Amino acid sequence: MIFIAMTTANAQYSNATLSGPWLLYQNPLTPYNDSLTYIIFDGNGSITDFGGFGTFSGSYSVNASGAFSGILNMGEGSFPLSGQLTSQNTATMGDRILSKVSNPGALSGTITGILNSECGSATVTLTVDNQGKIIGATGLAAPVS
Repeated sequence: MIFIAMTTANAQYSNATLSGPWLLYQNPLTPYNDSLTYIIFDGNGSITDFGGFGTFSGSYSVNASGAFSGILNMGEGSFPLSGQLTSQNTATMGDRILSKVSNPGALSGTITGILNSECGSATVTLTVDNQGKIIGATGLAAPVS
């Protein structure tokens, strides 16, 4: 008889672990926090969006212990990113937290509301795809995230 011991302490991570949209926020999260955004990882080593409208791209890699690193391309500049997966659904990036969006399709369709700011208020309509990515907006100037 052969016994195979398995433990969760030896979790194996890969590029696929980061597949999908992840919410990136400052910890602790506070109201009107401008540092709230998202990153979409394709699961194969590419970043397909950062913050909205697909204007940013990049690449990343995850090692077996969950450490990840990559490059985020923003216009003509590139910026490094690195972090550590703490579970299949959470990670840290310096003082920021990444949390996997478990059901991005729940927001797909059209969302309409009133945006209030110091400059006044406006009716805003967002069109969101089945990955939770904003693909269109009225009432706001692009880019919108």
